[in-house]
Amino acid sequence: TLLSSGIINASSTFDDVSSSDDFYDAIEYLNETGIIQGYDDGTYRQSNEINRAEFLKIIVEANFEDAEINSCEVAEYKFSDTSTSEWYSPYICVGRKEGIVSGYTDGSYKPATSINFAEAAKIISNSSGFESESDEIWYKPFVDNIASVSAIPISISSFNTNISRGEMAEMIYRIKAGIENKESLDYEDLNS
Repeated sequence: TLLSSGIINASSTFDDVSSSDDFYDAIEYLNETGIIQGYDDGTYRQSNEINRAEFLKIIVEANFEDAEINSCEVAEYKFSDTSTSEWYSPYICVGRKEGIVSGYTDGSYKPATSINFAEAAKIISNSSGFESESDEIWYKPFVDNIASVSAIPISISSFNTNISRGEMAEMIYRIKAGIENKESLDYEDLNS
């Protein structure tokens, strides 16, 4: 339970999340604010990788109202490899319409592919209203943006590392709740 002081009560909502876990506060915050839900068996599975469709769903739900999500014209904003009838269709629609995602150069989105840190940084940066100038290294401006608000957890080991559900929760939590006092990485840390 989120207490009035902003401190989260020590009993977890999820059977597999303990108050001693690195991402506990983030997972509890995102659950309390309705941004995430766990699985039907009562678990969250924080160490599991997250795919591109799941990640975008969480980002869109964190930033847009249900009415806007449900009214998006999915046929107009689909990718070559996405359907208009899949569970993720409204989220891809909003993500593409709002410029949060652009997909790959071949016109695909690859919704079932695990998302790596560089891709996640771009989506988080685009959805959080950061201005990004282009760079010869496409992901550098996005990494710099989220590093500027201390939102890169120290568990991220490289730009190409697939992120976990826990790391995703931590990055969104730090931005949404304005948490800037936790140890964070930056572009240079990951580039060395």
